[in-house]
Amino acid sequence: MTDVVTADDLARLAGRIGAAAELLSIEMQDLSFSTVPREITTYPIPIALSVNLIIEHSRIPPETVGYRVKAQIDGHLSDGKPLFHLEASYVAAFILRGPDFTEGELDAFGNVSVVQMVFPYLRELTASVSSRSGLPPLTLPAFRVPIGATQSEPVAAPSAP
Repeated sequence: MTDVVTADDLARLAGRIGAAAELLSIEMQDLSFSTVPREITTYPIPIALSVNLIIEHSRIPPETVGYRVKAQIDGHLSDGKPLFHLEASYVAAFILRGPDFTEGELDAFGNVSVVQMVFPYLRELTASVSSRSGLPPLTLPAFRVPIGATQSEPVAAPSAP
């Protein structure tokens, strides 16, 4: 059984690493975008966005930690028909100086701080790619740290209306 982690727990755990972390880089690693054939449409029409984030980390001795944030973003019409699918991965590398950090602290830092650093890149990418594909520029909603997130579940950003 997985323990539920409160927002306060996540903030406390992430804050310990945040005080010692130095960002080296944020780089796009993978990108895939596909649209579903559709009739020519006059916009605006309601387009719902769903976002699923998966955050993984790996230690690179002696002091470096790399985080991979994989995003799956889907656009649907109001009737539920799929419109597009976007997958992108970003890698954020950090130097962590200080004491040894627990896996729980590294997970919390990824789920809170790293996602907040990478999410603006995903918002810009979604707007850019959607407008270049003939859709209106779509903006992802602001990321909010989920309350009650567990360490074994992917983090999901809120869906846009």
